Parts: sequence; structure tokens; C-alpha cells
Amino acid sequence: MKLDKKILFFIFFLILIIKLKDFSHFLNKKNVITGYDAFYFTRLTEELIENQYEKIDTLRDVPDFLERPFPPPLILYIGSFFSRIFPKEYVYAFLPPIFSIFFIFP
Repeated sequence: MKLDKKILFFIFFLILIIKLKDFSHFLNKKNVITGYDAFYFTRLTEELIENQYEKIDTLRDVPDFLERPFPPPLILYIGSFFSRIFPKEYVYAFLPPIFSIFFIFP
């Protein structure tokens, strides 16, 4: 059983290294966000930090406006925690590759 856990953690860190090996190229750049979701979650994280997270999202689905999930999703709280330490562009550039490898844990 312990050997299985060691193998699982080895695979986890191997995949993490493979996914993050190209990020050193982007560390000198300002904007490293490449997906639409990252911009969306960055905006929601900024609103959550500034206590402006409201039930209606006035920037989506005009003129009807979409309702935001309430309470805010966990990824916003994780992003707001890490954005105190790192720039928001880096937080949402690194979170998807890190979260994507958690599927190997049951």
C-alpha cells in the first residue's frame, strides 16, 4: 500500500514538472494568461478582493445579465489567497496545470 502511494506521488510530481517546464519562458513577460476562463476568473477574483462581488454579472449576456454563482466558487478564494503573494496573471496561469493533475487522486 505504501509503495502505491509513493508511485502515485512520483507520477504526480513528474506530470507537474512536465506541465510547468515551459513556464520559465513566460516569467519575464507581463501577461501570461492564455485562456478565456483565466480572464473571467481574474476579474471575479479582483471583485471578490474588493468586496464588489454581486449576484448579477453586468458584463455578461447583455441586456439580460447572468446571475453569478453564490456563494463564490472555491477557485476564487484560492485565487484571492495566492494573489496576495503573486501577481494575478501568474496565479491563473499556474492554477489550471496544477489542478488538472489532481484527477489521479481518487
